[in-house]
Amino acid sequence: AGPGTRLAAGPRPGPAEQWGSLPPVSRLKESEISALLVLLGDDDEWTASVARERLLEAGESVVPRLHAAANANNIRLRARARSLLETIRLNALREKFRQFSYRPDQELELLDGAFLVAEIGYPDLDRTPTLERLTQLEAEIRQELTGKDTPYEIVGALNRVLFVRYGFRGNRERYYDPDNTFIHRVVERRVGLPITLSVVYIVLARRLGLAVDGVGMPGHFLVRYRDLEDLFIDPFNRGQILNTRDCYRYLLSAGYGYDAAYLRPVGVRSIIARMLLNLTQIYSQFEDHERASLLTEYFNIVLRRNTGD
Repeated sequence: AGPGTRLAAGPRPGPAEQWGSLPPVSRLKESEISALLVLLGDDDEWTASVARERLLEAGESVVPRLHAAANANNIRLRARARSLLETIRLNALREKFRQFSYRPDQELELLDGAFLVAEIGYPDLDRTPTLERLTQLEAEIRQELTGKDTPYEIVGALNRVLFVRYGFRGNRERYYDPDNTFIHRVVERRVGLPITLSVVYIVLARRLGLAVDGVGMPGHFLVRYRDLEDLFIDPFNRGQILNTRDCYRYLLSAGYGYDAAYLRPVGVRSIIARMLLNLTQIYSQFEDHERASLLTEYFNIVLRRNTGD
């Protein structure tokens, strides 16, 4: 097929037939890529979809040409090229999540997983500013300490710096803003969801030597001090200190009932999976079903469910 070529009219062939006469992706020439890009901009939806699948199969090898097509004069080609670039990018991110999920649980890094989630919305994410900001917050908290501090005193210093000095808080006004799930935006804007604010808290607390874990209650997320079963921190509510009875009252008032399992610590894999689930639900509400479906796949990869691994 050359530039301007339209696929022949007639019955629409199945996948095996429509690719039968085309060369393997590894042998696609520049002229063949050019022809597929012309077909991608065709006004016939089926023709464009065949070209799209072929280019998608080629993957990252056609990305430079797609970037050029994304600025073409043809409006249809421009929109479809941009959509295809996003799909290829998210497919590549799938592989990053797969590599993350392969690690043993004890080797999973919470912040690394949170950055991967952030790449869903920010493909060119530079982690450095967030890492530098976290290091600065850690230094400011250490200035509040004497070196002989009790866990309660360390929690107090953490809370003063995060919630009093810098005003970290839950984003009640725009709870379903996707940025509430992206860790770099949470650190930058100082607002987020219970789980992402808890990630910030856990990262800093562990740097300060506190043995803390996340607690994934239904409808909420807390931080728990590992060596004191009755000490919980609620980063969404400006670091409010809670005990088991407080958690019990919340669960009953919210209609969840009480189960001791609700207060058990959860690991990194579960935290990242829950962040993905939150984001999936947000995109579903926005009717971005294609992205929500892909995030469901990421979710299953992280939990290693039915992924073929």
